[in-house]
Amino acid sequence: MGYHQRWGGSHVSFLDPHTGLLRSIPLAWTDWAAPDPFQVVAAGRALLRLTDLQALALLVRTLRQAQDAPHPPADHTDQGARME
Repeated sequence: MGYHQRWGGSHVSFLDPHTGLLRSIPLAWTDWAAPDPFQVVAAGRALLRLTDLQALALLVRTLRQAQDAPHPPADHTDQGARME
């Protein structure tokens, strides 16, 4: 097993016992990572952090706006035509 920094965060590498290949997973998925301070303080009482809830609300708002926006009619005149 090994620990290393990669683009996007810390990872743990290990040899897969079934394939013999070197695998890597985020450190946060293991017991080696320090506990998340939010989870320690919340102690299971909160499902989302404020920043996560704000990001979710922005995503929902963006998707709703995209759904409500008028879409131009599809142009099917060249459907099946081949360029040679």
